Amino acid sequence: MRSLNNYYFFLWVILIISSSCSKRVDKDLSLTRQEYLALGVPDYDNIWTQDDYIDAFTILNKLKLTKPSSLPKKDSKKSGKLFERIISDENFAFLLVDTLSLSEKAYQIQYYSSIQNELVRLYTIVLNKDQYYYQELIEIYIFGLNVTQKKLDLANKIMKSEAGEDKKMQYGLYSVQLGYMEMVLYVLENHNISTSYSKKDHEHLSKKVVESVMKNKDWMKPKDAEILKQKFQMVIDNTTSEATRENYRELLETW
Repeated sequence: MRSLNNYYFFLWVILIISSSCSKRVDKDLSLTRQEYLALGVPDYDNIWTQDDYIDAFTILNKLKLTKPSSLPKKDSKKSGKLFERIISDENFAFLLVDTLSLSEKAYQIQYYSSIQNELVRLYTIVLNKDQYYYQELIEIYIFGLNVTQKKLDLANKIMKSEAGEDKKMQYGLYSVQLGYMEMVLYVLENHNISTSYSKKDHEHLSKKVVESVMKNKDWMKPKDAEILKQKFQMVIDNTTSEATRENYRELLETW
């Protein structure tokens, strides 16, 4: 009986969050820097480590339950810098540390795919077709593409390495490539179904996707490339954004 009551309580909480975040309002309901710091969110002036992300997710998930419109927001005067830190390229600084081996870097970067997944869950309002945090989700999708690109770049360095530990990891190249393909398909699927994006949002996301795929399409196997082409065509057929159609059409013409 207790588990059933817990289930209905959880469902009630989700419905409350969904209804309160059904539309993105003009008023900025995110918190200030000091308010986030007081809750224990790491400071945005510092490069974040894996532990910083864990701390931030723990706190922000709790905040979402009580104040669902109070997560850090893109371009916010109060919380924009914190959101920038969350998706900052600087957080990959460990990839530039010469004292770390390629294999050590490879182990560390694995966690960042989980970070991207957690960010999507954090900023998604369950049961809502029109997402309150749609602009933040766009940047999180782009962050995901960035993560998989860095994993690819690192994997290519490992393939050229003669170090013993690196050679043991060379078999994993296709898994990294497959992870990239899955990320592109995931972004395209969400691009295809979203009704929240403005024309500017559509164009921004489509440009980033095209830039990413142009860097990588030459190594794609024909069957994998064909799956991507079909997904791009699906977005072309369904989108209301002429800029997106044009960007994706031009990409398909290069294949």
